[in-house]
Amino acid sequence: MVRAGALGVGGARYLPDIGYLAGSTGPRKGYELVFGEVLSDERAPWGEAVLQAWSLHWRDVADRVGIRWEGEPLYPRDQENFLCIYQERLAKEQRLRE
Repeated sequence: MVRAGALGVGGARYLPDIGYLAGSTGPRKGYELVFGEVLSDERAPWGEAVLQAWSLHWRDVADRVGIRWEGEPLYPRDQENFLCIYQERLAKEQRLRE
């Protein structure tokens, strides 16, 4: 749905404002792997606030981890995507090792 909205399928564009950590599997699992914080649906708003803070201070985050970032900040919608991809890749690597 998010990808269809980003592409404008059906003439409407949609980009989420949050990372959709509550009620999710992919973004929440990726968040837990990256941040080391297990989130319940009740605790998910706290995780969303962390993603929002990262967006607001993206340049500082990039500086802190030692990367040079020249593009737009990663917004929660982007973070939702990379959190899914990250946990999928780790799961795939784990399956390959088994």
